Amino acid sequence: MTPKQLFYIAIFSILLSGCGLEEETDDDRTGAFSTPDQNRYLPLTSDTQLVYADTTQGTLTSSIGYDEAFSSQKQIPVYSIDMTGASTQMRLYFSSDSNQIQLLGIDGPFEFTVNSTQYEADYFRFANALQLTGTPQYPDTTASARITESGGADISDQFNIRVSYTLTNTDNRITLTGQGNLPTLQAQLSATIYVDSAQTTPSVTLSQQTVTGTFDFTPGIGIVAHEGIYLDQAFNSTLQSLQSLPNIIWFDYNDGAPIAITSNTTFNTSNGNLSSTDYEIVNQSELDELDWITVNEDVASNTFNVSMQYSSTLPSSLTAVPVLFRNKHTHRVVSGSVILQP
Repeated sequence: MTPKQLFYIAIFSILLSGCGLEEETDDDRTGAFSTPDQNRYLPLTSDTQLVYADTTQGTLTSSIGYDEAFSSQKQIPVYSIDMTGASTQMRLYFSSDSNQIQLLGIDGPFEFTVNSTQYEADYFRFANALQLTGTPQYPDTTASARITESGGADISDQFNIRVSYTLTNTDNRITLTGQGNLPTLQAQLSATIYVDSAQTTPSVTLSQQTVTGTFDFTPGIGIVAHEGIYLDQAFNSTLQSLQSLPNIIWFDYNDGAPIAITSNTTFNTSNGNLSSTDYEIVNQSELDELDWITVNEDVASNTFNVSMQYSSTLPSSLTAVPVLFRNKHTHRVVSGSVILQP
């Protein structure tokens, strides 16, 4: 790691502790740089969408919503991501805080076979959430499910569900066609769902089902790529566009004299420019501490603009800087990201 990179990590730790967010640990994959109660790698805002190009589904739309009932049950904020493609629909439930990203459940329906009999599982809810960062605390857990035979009556009480999983985190990069590169934290989840009989003693495993998910998270954006197999459903998606979220702004390192790659360096959404009459930057003081990037309000146009300049601390590696905006009227926070490419 270069001295510049070490300085960059150090300054971010100082900035985070100074703004009331949790200071980052040695593994910055669990650090906070989103809202105080969300992880910078997975900012979640209800009523927003991420649109993906999927090799099996064509265009895949992920719609984010806050699940009040699930949140009340778990006593933590739980968000749902509805993944809708040409031939399938699945819902994932996530929690995102300064220390962890977790998968709490999946909705189908999913089909599987036991002894030539077709079954359908409407959902799986994990007793202990599956961690997507760090070392799993509970690699073996149980799950609840609603299971029917060929779409008939609920026979869930005939089964016990066990889940075992492993997790690997690595640093990665994703290329968005025609746009640029994104630095990512990749989470490789590999899980086995065991469907056991609840009617025999000792219990007998009737079926083993595979769940694998590879998630690429970019700070300030969230899931930018996702490849997974969930029983009988499969996905292979790469981010294409954002809806109701700030646009991604790219710069090129350019031998230490950064230049904008994005033609428009003003933050806007699919609904138009983010207006400073309606929004304010939540992490302005932290951004001001970075002397190589300037994010501020243009009072003449009531917009938020980005520029970069030379500094001895300018990172030479692929870097993402989250920028958080809060609506002055609703207090709703949306997260954007500025990317510096080497």
